Amino acid sequence: MELVKSLGADNVIDYTVEDFSSTDETYDVIFEAVNKSSFSACMKLLKNNGTYINVTEPLPSVEMLWTKLTSSKRLLLSRNSPETSEALNFLKELVEMGKLKVVVDRYYSLDEIVEAHRYVEKGHKIGNVVINMEHTHLI
Repeated sequence: MELVKSLGADNVIDYTVEDFSSTDETYDVIFEAVNKSSFSACMKLLKNNGTYINVTEPLPSVEMLWTKLTSSKRLLLSRNSPETSEALNFLKELVEMGKLKVVVDRYYSLDEIVEAHRYVEKGHKIGNVVINMEHTHLI
């Protein structure tokens, strides 16, 4: 939670302690990082023209598609990268405004990719794991 606060979040909710969906507060952005909150609960708390970001959901559900088609709410889904130019431009704008900060946990060379995967699969990384291909000898 301290890391998220240091990145500039106005409000951070620990899902293991508090059920955020029981509040009347609404949000401009809901960032779902661990997929513990239902999509419908998030939509009830997301302001019109708000943005829902879920980094654990690679494919939209029917409910997500319907929301995207019938509301002014923005949905960004994917494990790795934005699926549309609109999503990529939105993330670019956030970076340019200083509202999105990148956290890198560890760096590995391409030769260490097996070790990097093992580390990520443990499920304890904090931030991104970067594979540096600069000094790699490709066959």
